[in-house]
Amino acid sequence: MNRTRRTAGYTFIEVLIVLIIVGLLVKIAFPRYHEMKRQAIAGKAAADYNALKLAAYAYHTEFQTWPAEAAAGVVPPELVSDLPVGFNFDRVEYTLDWQNWQLPSGLPQFPGQNMLMALTISTTDPELAYTILNKLGSRTVHFNSGNSTTFVILEQ
Repeated sequence: MNRTRRTAGYTFIEVLIVLIIVGLLVKIAFPRYHEMKRQAIAGKAAADYNALKLAAYAYHTEFQTWPAEAAAGVVPPELVSDLPVGFNFDRVEYTLDWQNWQLPSGLPQFPGQNMLMALTISTTDPELAYTILNKLGSRTVHFNSGNSTTFVILEQ
């Protein structure tokens, strides 16, 4: 009796081992992918902050006044010409809000300081909010409220 062994295809055990290995690789790589994506979005928010800061200074240099406040998700009209074409305050992952606070009496330690400019970055993802805060928080004065952080741009 001559038994011939079939050589085409894989056994159940071989397929099972491959699936276990792929499953382990996905379990290791998937959280890292999300962290890298969150870091990239936070980097984009930091770049938006810097672009707005430069646009506000450029506007002030040209007109000797600061851009007026705008609603959340709305680009202040004064900044449009100094921002990249198509710059949007309403991003998929977060929303920007330009703040302009008039201080008639100034600050307690600096009575001559009559205005504060700031940018609020709001998101529905608490981990993204924390990552943005870590990326920008050590470089600027900021106020945190839940998933929204306001970063002071200008003190005058």
